[in-house]
Amino acid sequence: MCLEIEEVFKNFDFTNDDNAVKVALTLFIETVMVGKDKKTQFNMDVLGRVDDEKVFKNFDWLTFFYTHLLNNLKTILQGKKEAYELKMARSSKAVAYYNIKGYVLAFQTIVQPKPKLSTQEKAFMESRIQGDDNMGIEDNESC
Repeated sequence: MCLEIEEVFKNFDFTNDDNAVKVALTLFIETVMVGKDKKTQFNMDVLGRVDDEKVFKNFDWLTFFYTHLLNNLKTILQGKKEAYELKMARSSKAVAYYNIKGYVLAFQTIVQPKPKLSTQEKAFMESRIQGDDNMGIEDNESC
């Protein structure tokens, strides 16, 4: 379980800093990025990927985290409507809530409003979309 491994990590006297970093990184991936409850089973596959530097660098972490977040979003509301309706039948002040587990910053970044661009920045972006490689933002240092 993640909680047990976290306790061992806190109390263990590592003789090798590399191993301490690998365990810390694995705990970070499991509890923060994937959003696992600390009481759930520790994923040894993640530790294996972290343990091998070449595998770690070549692994598709984006898809891994996205899949975990997407699966959580798909299941997060299951049964919530029925539970809310039962609460509303008992009290008109009922409140519905849910928790999103996983690296929600990725989700939050998607729903943030896009920044306002200057006219020059818009023209540059549009030229890139249209494939006009001759359009560029002027470099102030070249003047």
